[in-house]
Amino acid sequence: MGRSGGKRCSAQALALEKNITRKVAFPLRVLPCLHSVMTSETAQRIQWLKDRYADLHPGVHTKLLEAGGDAAVMAPLGWFETAFLTRAELSNDPVRKGRGRGNQCHLNTALYYRKNPQRYRIVSGFGLNQDSDGVECWRSHSWIFDTKTKETVETVFPRDLYYGVLLTDEEAEAFAAQYDQS
Repeated sequence: MGRSGGKRCSAQALALEKNITRKVAFPLRVLPCLHSVMTSETAQRIQWLKDRYADLHPGVHTKLLEAGGDAAVMAPLGWFETAFLTRAELSNDPVRKGRGRGNQCHLNTALYYRKNPQRYRIVSGFGLNQDSDGVECWRSHSWIFDTKTKETVETVFPRDLYYGVLLTDEEAEAFAAQYDQS
């Protein structure tokens, strides 16, 4: 998605277009587009990210960029690739801030799940945020869905969009065992 003067960034436009609105219990970052016209440096970075990651999981990459954003950063996904392609959904759940260690979303999610697996369900996938140079980038992310309050519990920092898979009980147990070694 390109940028042009006066237009919203693609994540904001997508949210409006798909009527994705979230009630938040903490301030959600409202990011202005940093470039009214895309700079050559930003275009080069987007191309570099696409060259580096697009072929790793082409179906996932395409699905993410169809939802919004400029690029997606991915690691090998294993079994999760099929789960994402067949079961992932864009979230429009209300978001609230939860406790957690910085930059440890997978561990934080596992710890919430272990506290009360009936209430706290693991959702894993990708979060979209605008980087400081204006590139809207999807990155691997996990969060909690609180079945009691019907809210997304964000343990690190809010994302502009969430796109993920609600893990089955078996998948959640394996996820928690992988990330919570305590």
